[in-house]
Amino acid sequence: MIICLLHTKKKYEGALPENLEKHGVKLSACWLLEIDTNYGKDMFNSDNCSLCHKYIYAYYSYKGCPIDKYGSNCNDGLSEWRKFRQTNDPKLMLDLVNNLLAKEYIT
Repeated sequence: MIICLLHTKKKYEGALPENLEKHGVKLSACWLLEIDTNYGKDMFNSDNCSLCHKYIYAYYSYKGCPIDKYGSNCNDGLSEWRKFRQTNDPKLMLDLVNNLLAKEYIT
């Protein structure tokens, strides 16, 4: 679980504005778009979420996913994931992942 959380942390660190700018992309509703052309390069979703691959896709349920374990799953309307999609602010997910890492290292 820790490895997946660390991977997720790195992913959202990469989505910080200063890091996106280095690569000439921006966020728009989970899409990574080229700044100059608005061409879609990639997107943040369950297809590239290490936690989804470990817990949801493997077992077809949220059981065991640390996001679900310590709060609400990403499909909940007020989840950090939904807020991230609406605001394009990766700090929401980074705060969540950092809190989950602290809980996993302690428990």
